[in-house]
Amino acid sequence: MVSGDPNHHVVATCLAAAVASGLPPIGGELGPPVIVVGATGWPHDDRDGYDDPERIPVAERRAYARCLPDPDEEWLSAEAAQLAHALEPGGTGNGVRGAVDALLATGGWRARRFEGFGGLTVLAADDRLAPAAALAEIWDELGEGAAAQALLRRLDLELGRANLQRARLERTAAEQSTAAREFRASMTAALDHFDERLLAETEAVRSVAEGLARLRIKLLAGTRREQRLEHRLTATEALAAAARAELMDDRRWIADQARIVARSQSWRVGHRLARAAWMLTFRRQRGTDALERIIIRMERGLDAGGPSDGATA
Repeated sequence: MVSGDPNHHVVATCLAAAVASGLPPIGGELGPPVIVVGATGWPHDDRDGYDDPERIPVAERRAYARCLPDPDEEWLSAEAAQLAHALEPGGTGNGVRGAVDALLATGGWRARRFEGFGGLTVLAADDRLAPAAALAEIWDELGEGAAAQALLRRLDLELGRANLQRARLERTAAEQSTAAREFRASMTAALDHFDERLLAETEAVRSVAEGLARLRIKLLAGTRREQRLEHRLTATEALAAAARAELMDDRRWIADQARIVARSQSWRVGHRLARAAWMLTFRRQRGTDALERIIIRMERGLDAGGPSDGATA
């Protein structure tokens, strides 16, 4: 049984060891063994697969990538795979079937090929089948069934497409999951930043509100002081108006009393005597008598509703 590392180098080496002459031969005295080779169908029939590429000699190793093969394309897909595959199919020394065909080309070997689930090929030497009638009968019953093999080949291709599609969906889901995590992380950071800004702005609003409250208190206090000053000013104006009215009344009264005195007989006689004395003593007359000056001064400004500057002085 040759299986496990589906590439030309490993399978060719195993087949060479199985048929090599030497003591004791693997098949014993009955001849070479019946050999079952796995992975002779799609995708490794004409494309190497490497479990560990470093184990393959550089001269025998194809350019490879750990990507899934695409049933509908020559080149590998972009989807990741555990097994490394040759970048392109075909060519000398590429794939498992080439190693099997090389053994058949040496002659003396028969093959039964089966497709499906990666395929397999059963190899039997003529020297082994000729003396074993029962084995030869079983070999003849194996048959190939071309129609069934074609259907199994299509099944392998469809499985390859399904695996590729699943890998693409898994990659898309992983990318979306990564994007979702990144979006969640960015949103979390943005929300944290928003919370910090909101807290800072809330503090600023509270500070402004406190400042406005203090300003309102000051304004209210200023308004009250202004109201008190207005009341005091109103009271002062009222007192000033009352004092002015009283002063006007006093001036009118003085002017009236001066007129009464001026009209009296004694004042006129005294005034004439005083003028005669001025004339006899050659003294300069002072003009209007004192009562007349008092009347003029007291009446000055009464028509305007208040005393003049001279009267006030």
